[in-house]
Amino acid sequence: MSVSKTSKVNSRIIRIAASLVAAAAVIVLCLLFVVPFAKYNIAKSLVRKEKYDQAVQMLVSLDDYKDSRKMLTDVLLRHTEYMQEGMTLEFGKFEGEPIEWFVVFTEDDGVCLLSTKICFDLAAF
Repeated sequence: MSVSKTSKVNSRIIRIAASLVAAAAVIVLCLLFVVPFAKYNIAKSLVRKEKYDQAVQMLVSLDDYKDSRKMLTDVLLRHTEYMQEGMTLEFGKFEGEPIEWFVVFTEDDGVCLLSTKICFDLAAF
């Protein structure tokens, strides 16, 4: 192969590789930022429309995106029928720190929550 042909082939390979890297970067950015942003806005809309079952599913999938955990907790505390065993919620404070609660089980008339922290002070009486 002549030098000019080799140079053209190398140039083409570099352009293809650069295009692939750019496409991969766009996909990663979409997965990290665009998709969670869209899901978050959909979840907010579902809460406003009082479609709590769908909103809970969407908020659970968002994990810690923006204030999605707080929004999820707010919905679940008002509508305990959407709580699921094994979920964790964060509400209340003890000594300035938020308290995390674990949903042990659910029943028709309520739920059993267990704090994941010991929330009491020992004092001599």
